[in-house]
Amino acid sequence: AVPGNFAFTGATVSNASQNVGKDNAGNNITVEDLRNGNSGFTLSVVASQFAGGSGNDTFAAANMNIKAQSATPTTNSGAALIGSGALPADYAAIGTAYNFWTNGTTSIQEAGDWSVESDFGVIIPAFTPAGTYTSTVTFTLS
Repeated sequence: AVPGNFAFTGATVSNASQNVGKDNAGNNITVEDLRNGNSGFTLSVVASQFAGGSGNDTFAAANMNIKAQSATPTTNSGAALIGSGALPADYAAIGTAYNFWTNGTTSIQEAGDWSVESDFGVIIPAFTPAGTYTSTVTFTLS
């Protein structure tokens, strides 16, 4: 499960770029792995180009960022997660596929359900025309 729709607020038309963050408290990213074994998994995330404004205005997908609120995933049910890689404590750009969460265990991992809270951020470029802009964030579990 991943967070649904959300909006960034507080930005204005400006001659300087603006960093706008979104705390997704309670909107966990959850991975449920029912396999028993040493396969591990990777959860990658990528954003599409922002489009909208007053017509065909756009700005780069690389301006969308993600970070984890905690360095350690929460175990919701089943076995504790073995070998989880570090989650990003600082914002990481997701304009191209970014491996947000990797569990590359070589140990036998029992089935479980784990989650992490995330925050999203966007850098609105200077002189971006006023309007509503959208971007699609896609998560891929492999």
